[in-house]
Amino acid sequence: MKQQVGWTSAPSAIIDTISAVGLLTLSFGLTVAIGGIGHSPFLAFFLAAIFAATIVRGFRSGIITLVLSVALNGVFTLSQPALFSVATFIDAGRLAAFAGISCLLVFYTAWARDGILELAGKRTQLESSEQRFRSIFESAPLAISVADDNGRLLTVNPAYCKMFGYTEQELIGMDARQLMTPEEAATVPPDFFKNLQAKVGTPYVIERSYRRKDGSHFYGRVTAGTSVADDGSRRPMAMIEDITSQREAYEALAESEARFRLLFESPMVGLAISDLHENVITCNDEFLHIIGLTREEFTRQGANKRKLTPAEYAAIDARQREIILREGVCPPFEKQYYRMNASRIPVVVRGALLPNRNEIVWFVLDNSDKKSLEERLEHAHRLEAVGRLAGGVAHDLNNVLMITMSYGELLAQHVTSDPTLSRYTDEILAAGKRGATVVQQLLSYSRRRTIQPRILDLSRTIEDSLRMLQRIIGEDISVSFTPFTTLWKIKADPANITDVLFNLAANARDAMPDGGEFKIYAANFQLHEPLETHDAVMQPGRYVILEVADTGVGIDPAMREHIFEPFFTTKEFGKGSGLGLASVYGIVKQHGGYLVVQSSENAGTIFRIFFPVCSEPETASTASLPVREHAVALLVEDETAARESIASYLSSLGISVLQAATAHEALAILERHQGPLDLIITDVLMPGMSGGTFVKHLGERYSHLPVIFMSGQCDRPLNLPPQSVSFFLQKPFMLRSLYEVVGNALHPPHSSVQ
Repeated sequence: MKQQVGWTSAPSAIIDTISAVGLLTLSFGLTVAIGGIGHSPFLAFFLAAIFAATIVRGFRSGIITLVLSVALNGVFTLSQPALFSVATFIDAGRLAAFAGISCLLVFYTAWARDGILELAGKRTQLESSEQRFRSIFESAPLAISVADDNGRLLTVNPAYCKMFGYTEQELIGMDARQLMTPEEAATVPPDFFKNLQAKVGTPYVIERSYRRKDGSHFYGRVTAGTSVADDGSRRPMAMIEDITSQREAYEALAESEARFRLLFESPMVGLAISDLHENVITCNDEFLHIIGLTREEFTRQGANKRKLTPAEYAAIDARQREIILREGVCPPFEKQYYRMNASRIPVVVRGALLPNRNEIVWFVLDNSDKKSLEERLEHAHRLEAVGRLAGGVAHDLNNVLMITMSYGELLAQHVTSDPTLSRYTDEILAAGKRGATVVQQLLSYSRRRTIQPRILDLSRTIEDSLRMLQRIIGEDISVSFTPFTTLWKIKADPANITDVLFNLAANARDAMPDGGEFKIYAANFQLHEPLETHDAVMQPGRYVILEVADTGVGIDPAMREHIFEPFFTTKEFGKGSGLGLASVYGIVKQHGGYLVVQSSENAGTIFRIFFPVCSEPETASTASLPVREHAVALLVEDETAARESIASYLSSLGISVLQAATAHEALAILERHQGPLDLIITDVLMPGMSGGTFVKHLGERYSHLPVIFMSGQCDRPLNLPPQSVSFFLQKPFMLRSLYEVVGNALHPPHSSVQ
């Protein structure tokens, strides 16, 4: 028996003493009231008092009552007259027996009382604990459930009902797997709950997807374990926390981080994060590519933006850094970086201060392509300016040559009997033809030469030129042509293609003074990706490629950018005009083609020319017909000498000529003219009104007449009415060429106007 006596506790001892005295007084009163006080000790009621005191107050109160009772009875016994009588000894023995029995009674009663009180205390404690557990269970914010070994719910708290949208009655007996989504329930093993029930130890946590009564889904974090039932058995228990918002926030964060990582690792722009001392903390691969470092080298040695920046950009960097620290971001600015191989690279840089204000993120864009495009555009502008100049010069030269050659031909008709004068006129015409060739080269470069394209097979055109090519290039250089089996058709001017071959052959001859090989190759070419050429980007499509290669000295890289410029030449003064490759460039561009040049010193040169494929059907050419005499023609030409020479020649053929210096003058002549008219011959470019516009202003009476257009340059379409029958002569032309065209124009079915 465990006793907590506490004899030194004064208030408790006083209470126990008062209780003992009170009970003894009550017992003494009962003894007197029942039988009075005899000679024997009044032990019966005192024994009841001792028992009552022990039950009410415990062991100490019972001992005090016992001591007082024995003392009181001892005084009473010793106070008898016959102190040593037999009765006194009997009373003393009885008192001793009373004291022993009472002592045992006190001990036993106190022990029983303590046991009862301890049991009652434990019961009260258990009830209190159960009440606290029930209160926690009912008010817990987490959904809590207890199930059997088959997973059927035995107990759920209100939070569980609220989470799933069911009542407690609906949930009790339901399989816990029914509350999961079908996909999630399929992952739960059949013996999951039995295994969980058998486990004793630390609960484990798992995330599952659940389905509410209304069909909506949510994610829950489940803490699974076991609980002990009243019979001592263990039951599977689960606590569920709704983590849908956390899960969505986590997924959003993960998606945001993935997007940031995707952006950070993007090869489109270099990204670097540096501290305020400009030490690069981290960067993407594009930034490393820009500065010429590998990831391993960066990890080993790091990088500092100040060391990457040339001295002349230090002040710009410092100003931009001040702007970033003050305003949080700086506008884009151009600078250069040192690369690891000591070269420089142009970049566009922009910086922004990160929220921690201790780091700066730098956006770095490789500006090399832009600079290259700017240089290429500037180069193209220069070429265009020179081309416009060349076109203007060629226009004036064409008129001069037209006059020279026309009057030369007219003069030749009258001096046939004089050999000396005939030789002079032949030289004049030969010089005019050479001048015309130079002019045509200028116009080809400036893309103002009017081409006369037709559907052709490039192989046949090349084969027709091979004999002349061999003469141009010389006997010590072999000429070979390797055609493709069947080439696609292209639309081109055969004379222009021949000019390209002749000019390339002339350059190849100069590049091979000791002989060599001149190879021509033609093939079909299908382009699937854009290809960068000399001055443009060739778009995907079908092309016919003309490849011309030599085994000469090659082209110096420093000169390669200038080879298509007019008058640029590496030859000695008087050995060349510098218009050969410029003419090639102009012809190729005029046909919508592209150029690629591959060359290195002492390794030869390859020119690759790409002509777009044409799907139009091939048209048949017509033969020239004789000129019909007594015809009437209207001649419109602003250059007086050229107009008069042409009129003189036509008059010599028996054709009557009406002359006009401008289109407006020609329209006035037509309004006054009452006689027949068979043909209109007009220049294309004239002051006030072009030849094409003049033809569109012809009245209904003259709209069906054949028209011969003449021009030294024509860089825009004529825009003729659809019913117009037109011919074209490229200035400067020989008068015999005019004869052929006029013959075709005057031949039926072209009708005259009466």
